[in-house]
Amino acid sequence: MAQFEYMFTAPFGMPNGLQGADDGLWIVDQESDDVFLVDEKGAVLRRLRTEMENGSGIAYGDGALWLGSNGPSNFRKVRPTDRRGAYVLKIDPESGETLASCPLTGPGGVHGVEWVDGTLWVTRPGAMAIQQLDAFDFSLIRRIPCQAAVAHGLAWVDGALWCLYRGDRVLLKQDPVDGSVLQRVEIPEPNPTPHGLTFWRGHFVYCDAAHGAIGPDGKADFVTYDRGQVWRIRL
Repeated sequence: MAQFEYMFTAPFGMPNGLQGADDGLWIVDQESDDVFLVDEKGAVLRRLRTEMENGSGIAYGDGALWLGSNGPSNFRKVRPTDRRGAYVLKIDPESGETLASCPLTGPGGVHGVEWVDGTLWVTRPGAMAIQQLDAFDFSLIRRIPCQAAVAHGLAWVDGALWCLYRGDRVLLKQDPVDGSVLQRVEIPEPNPTPHGLTFWRGHFVYCDAAHGAIGPDGKADFVTYDRGQVWRIRL
C-alpha cells in the first residue's frame, strides 16, 4: 500500500506540473503560468515568466524545459504572447525565453509532458491517448491508449511510463509499446485529486491543481488556491 509523507508547502497558487531535477523541483503554477524551481524545503531558487497559457505539465531534457500549454486561461488576463491553442513549448531554464513551439492537433489539450531519450511523451486526454513525439521535429512516433479517465502527469522510471489519471484517481504503470497496465496504485478520497507527477530522488511526487495542494493530504482549500503542499509517495 502506498504511503504518503509531507515535504513542504509551495509558495504559489495552482501547482499543475512537476519535474524533478538535480538542482531542485520544477513546478508549474497554472494560475500565473510562471515556472518555479524550489529546493527540498520549498524555498524558491528561480522564477521564470513564460509564454505558457493555462499551463499543465513540465519536463526537462536537452538542456531545456518543455511545457504543456492548453490555450485560453481562466486565471489571468490575455497576454500578447498567448497562442490560444494546445502547444508544447521549449524554453530556456535560465531566462524563460521560448526556444521552440509545437502546435498539437486533435481534440483536447496537453496535461502531462515527459522527456525520454530525445523524445517527448505527452498526455492528450481529449483524444484518450498518450503520444510520443520526436523532440526535435515534433513528428509523431507512437500513440498508446489511455487506460483510465483524464490522463494528467507522466513519469519515466526504469523503462516504464507512469501516468496519473485524474478522473479515476489512479496512478498506472504502463508498457510504453502497447500501453498495457503493469501496475495500479489507487489514490482514494479524501486524498486530493491527482494532476501533475514526477519521480524525484527515489520517490513519486504528485500535485493537485484543483485544490492548490501537492500530495494526498486531504486538507487543502478548494476556494482560495493560495498555498500548495508537496508530498512524497512511497510505493
